[in-house]
Amino acid sequence: MPPLRRATEESPPGERPDPPARGRKRLPLLAAGLAYLAIAAAMTWPLLAAPSRLGFANMDVFGNVWALAWDVHQAARDPLRLFDSNMFFPYTLSLAYAESLLPQALLAAPVVALGGSPLLAYNVVFILSFVMSGVGAYLLAEDVAGSAGGAFLAGLAFAFCAYRWAHVVHLQSLTVQWLPLALLSLRRLWRNGSMAAAACLALFTTLQVLSSGYYALLMAMALAITMLAEWRRGGAPRNARRMVAALVVSGLCVLPVFAAYRVVQQRHGFSRGRGEAAAWSARPASYLDPGVFVGLPHLARLHSTIQDGEPLYPGTVIWVLAAVGIVAARGTREAMWAAALTVTGFVLSLGPRIDVAGVQLPGPFLLLRWLPGGALLRTPSRLGVLALLGLGLLAALGWARLMKGRRLHAALALAAAALVTLEAWPVDLAGAVRPFPHAPASVEWLRTAAPGVVLELPWDVPSDSALYLYWSTRHWQRMVNGFGSFDPPGIIGFGLLGNRWPSAYSAARFRKAGIRYVVVHMDRVRAPHKARILAAELPEGVRLEADFVADRVYVIDPLPASVGD
Repeated sequence: MPPLRRATEESPPGERPDPPARGRKRLPLLAAGLAYLAIAAAMTWPLLAAPSRLGFANMDVFGNVWALAWDVHQAARDPLRLFDSNMFFPYTLSLAYAESLLPQALLAAPVVALGGSPLLAYNVVFILSFVMSGVGAYLLAEDVAGSAGGAFLAGLAFAFCAYRWAHVVHLQSLTVQWLPLALLSLRRLWRNGSMAAAACLALFTTLQVLSSGYYALLMAMALAITMLAEWRRGGAPRNARRMVAALVVSGLCVLPVFAAYRVVQQRHGFSRGRGEAAAWSARPASYLDPGVFVGLPHLARLHSTIQDGEPLYPGTVIWVLAAVGIVAARGTREAMWAAALTVTGFVLSLGPRIDVAGVQLPGPFLLLRWLPGGALLRTPSRLGVLALLGLGLLAALGWARLMKGRRLHAALALAAAALVTLEAWPVDLAGAVRPFPHAPASVEWLRTAAPGVVLELPWDVPSDSALYLYWSTRHWQRMVNGFGSFDPPGIIGFGLLGNRWPSAYSAARFRKAGIRYVVVHMDRVRAPHKARILAAELPEGVRLEADFVADRVYVIDPLPASVGD
């Protein structure tokens, strides 16, 4: 059987398809995008029934909604101090303790500009992550296999795989749509050297690198593999120079952001141990685990048998088609490149230790720890998304081979898509969609209060502050509270000290730290602490400014200007 040729290879290098051909390609792409949108809406229903009110009420989502809102808020007011967020007072560059979500904020900005709430903006970006991931994988798979049906299946699997439902509350993990678009841009740039492809390569690489620290390193690996594959294909030196220039531009764009994270990392010596990374690594069985949201009997049995905890199952149809693609297109450059992506993602996802016949060997993931920021990676299984993209490309190749010369290929593609969708359908996910907590009266009070540093209580564990941060999008006062991947050492001590509030000692410590407002959520504190607050006599310089029953706002008079540290 002759090697499979892409439709674009039938034209001389650099020659664009005629307008009718481009038009014929846009229709299937538009249909695919609309299908991905409809499926995303159905699978996450009832989220879009009330996107300004409903959401996945989880501490990670609270933190991500805050990050999006802060990015948009600060970029419009003082973009040069974007990383000096309102959390973790008095630390500078405090946004770098969490995922900055800058590319996601670009998508959220129009919603906020039109008057949408931070939650609405988050839900729009959340749904778009599915649609755009599907479209990105579709475009890359269509370029690889030359089959609209195979491309649709690849995009469908990439957008709605088990991995995404396992990380449904992690917007940074869901934002992987720029990866296939960057690889597609690199391939086109290498072939025709167009400035448009160079600009797209710089743009999409930048967006993917800034979307998640994990995907920054994954992007580097995927680009290196693709560059090697294209170099073997051959290309003009001018195209290579433009490719290097595009990546240099991308590097310069991300450098200020990486510098902020580097400062914070060096400030406290943050890192993740090998043991922690090993605990969050995938295993070969992960690629057979469909996760907890399955409903079909064969998938439920598969999950109950494996129960890996890091589900990376691409779907039965994709596994079968990928096997066909490997066998039928073996030896072709496209199949070898897709297989290289798959193997690289698979091996990296296994983490720092790989078990082979009961013997533990060091994994290639350890090499990533030597790269800037690599020591901060805790969850190697997230790198398996590259393997899922590679499997989708192989499946598109397999589909193209199976459908070559056959009739009714559109009907067969729809039938295969139905099977992929049924397997991917997240049963019981609707139960996780709930009304978001309403902001208490104290939030509105802070919105109109004079600027001052806020401490909200109780704060016994880091996750307590995630909700407070979400509420802070209404007032943007500076806060001692914060929530991120890391906490500044000792910062939660203020929360623990708050268990003694309103003692004279805690008031003195808070005053010295520059805290102006102490908000106590009475419906969240433990009963003994609540009783102590109600019975306590306030220390000098502390007054109860507002009592809303469910929460109280105390004001601490600042130190006199003449009093030093």
